[in-house]
Parts: sequence; structure tokens; C-alpha cells
Amino acid sequence: MTARPAPEVTIVTGLPRSGTSMLMQMLAAGGFPVLVDNRRPADIDNLRGYFEYEPVKSIGSDNSWLDDAIGRAVKVVAPLLLRLPLDRRYNILFMRRKLDAVVRSQDRMLRRRGYETDDAQDWLPRLAHLEEEGLLWCAKTANCRTLHLQYEDVVAASAEACQSVQSFLARDLDLAAMAATVERTLA
Repeated sequence: MTARPAPEVTIVTGLPRSGTSMLMQMLAAGGFPVLVDNRRPADIDNLRGYFEYEPVKSIGSDNSWLDDAIGRAVKVVAPLLLRLPLDRRYNILFMRRKLDAVVRSQDRMLRRRGYETDDAQDWLPRLAHLEEEGLLWCAKTANCRTLHLQYEDVVAASAEACQSVQSFLARDLDLAAMAATVERTLA
């Protein structure tokens, strides 16, 4: 008797404000099933929505929601990757963005929400560390395949990025619909 392969989950990851919501939107438009709950509504900072699934935040104490993610894409911010159980196979779409752009975007979002962010540039080393931890986890985890995407490249050459995603996932996707969702005016 041969062992059944571990269930497969597609994870969209990256730092907050790195383009993960855009990538989830691309997948959904292309016809790839996504696991979202729409509890966090679209707003001025993400006009098309955040594409989040609230139970992901409690992954350290409850990962039963992963059963619902089998065969779908779910967004997991990079720091939470380290809490994923190793009893599954993961296709990781890791979105990276220039860290200074992440900091500027996060700073603008927090200021709009009334938070003081005088030390925004101090976030750079911490963000770099969090991203590196996630990248290392992907590299050393045997049941994990990773496609690295650079936000700036996805925006500049969306058709090529969509083709890379389709090839990586080995699924027929609507590439034109995916590319049409890429917002080129975001800062």
C-alpha cells in the first residue's frame, strides 16, 4: 500500500503592504479558488479588498482551518509561515517589495488611521528580518515549493508574472483576467 500524498495548500505570502492582496485578487480573477471571508472590507488602503481569512491569525493555537484551504489559495503573512504545520504540501507564492516602499505604504496607511509613525524608517531592519525568516523557512521546508515574485516586476510586466504563476501552479488560469487586475498606479 502506498502512502497518500499530503494535502496541498497554496499560500500567498509576503510582508504586509507587499502586494499580497493584489496577488490574491489576480488568482481569484484567473479562476483559482481562494479562501477568504471578506470580514475586513475594502477601504482607501485596499480599494479592491484585503482577501484575508480571519482564522489564519490564530494559526499558533488552531490550524484546523487548513482543511478548508486544501486546493485553494489563502493569504498568510510572512511571519506566520513559521507556524504552518509540516503535514501538508505547500505551494508558496512569495511576494516581495522594496522595503522602503513597504514602509512608506504602511506609514501612509497608519497615518490615515490616526496613528503616529515618527519612527517609520526604524521598521526597515525588523521588516528585513521578518522577510528573511519567511524566506529561510520556505527554503528549508521539504514539503514546500516557492515562487518568488517581485511586486515591482509584477506591476511592470503583469502578463509575464501571470504566466509564471500559471506555470508554477500547473493550472489553466485566465491570464488576461489576472493581468487586468494589476493596479499600476499604486505607490
